[in-house]
Amino acid sequence: MVSALERGVLIGQAVVEVPGRCGNLVYGIMGDLKKGGYYVSIPCPVDSFCGVSVSLFENNHDSSNNNGNGATIVGPEDCLETVEAVTRTLGYLGRVGLSAKISVTSANSRSKGMRNSASNIAAAIGATVRASGENISPSEIASLAGSIEPSNVMLPGLALVEHREVLSFQELGSPPPIKVVALDFGYDLEPSNNQDQLPSDDSILSAIYDLRRAIATGKPWLFGRGATLVAEAYQCNCSSKKTRALMKRVTSFAESVNAVGVMMPDRSVIGVLLSGDPPPAMREILTSARCAFPEVGIGCFNLVGGGLIYPEDPEAA
Repeated sequence: MVSALERGVLIGQAVVEVPGRCGNLVYGIMGDLKKGGYYVSIPCPVDSFCGVSVSLFENNHDSSNNNGNGATIVGPEDCLETVEAVTRTLGYLGRVGLSAKISVTSANSRSKGMRNSASNIAAAIGATVRASGENISPSEIASLAGSIEPSNVMLPGLALVEHREVLSFQELGSPPPIKVVALDFGYDLEPSNNQDQLPSDDSILSAIYDLRRAIATGKPWLFGRGATLVAEAYQCNCSSKKTRALMKRVTSFAESVNAVGVMMPDRSVIGVLLSGDPPPAMREILTSARCAFPEVGIGCFNLVGGGLIYPEDPEAA
């Protein structure tokens, strides 16, 4: 397959990195979904980066694995969403005759809660655009990515995503200094068909208000309070006794280490938010986390703004 690609003419290649996603700071429903309501989210980008490399070729007419236009798109078998992102981007750019070779690297595991698909999609779109020599805006990248999996990791800073018929994005700004301790319980904590259990309206509006104020003022405690409002609303509504009990354990741990907040579950992960100003004693906190949760995987990250990073650029070094 690679040799078929290499018979074409290499016209460009690029590498793009994007922050990974550790759940959502906010996730819920505004209004009645049957009467024009919609989902809202503020995903949580962290400094565990996903990288995608894309090489583009022309004059290749091998049809054994093509996109319907005689062009071959080759990528990892376990990253089908990344292949789809490259294919859609080439279509958007009007370059459907080009073939592509894709490789993916990731600093974090492909566990349920720390899955990389949204980051891989954004990085693949950015790398395809750059390799083609074209240029599109972050909002265009966000819309392309949202047609596959909604997120905001490609936008600078943090962003509010409104999951309407047409996705809309509101850039919120750069987050205050926050550390995220991710507790991965290894199984799905969210009950199936949990639409009725999601936070809604008042709790969502209050959380977004606190997060906006925290971003404007740089206050980590206010940021943590906003995320906790959503987590508490979810805990009240959750039908799973086991998940509610785990959230109580996480809240108790958070209080014991003076955390500023907790996050609602995202698949298998619950996040604990710590103020990064002044820097917390992370070695002691992680030791406490391992004692409190010996059965789970634990990761520690910095909350960062989203956006595409081009490692080959001198300013990115």
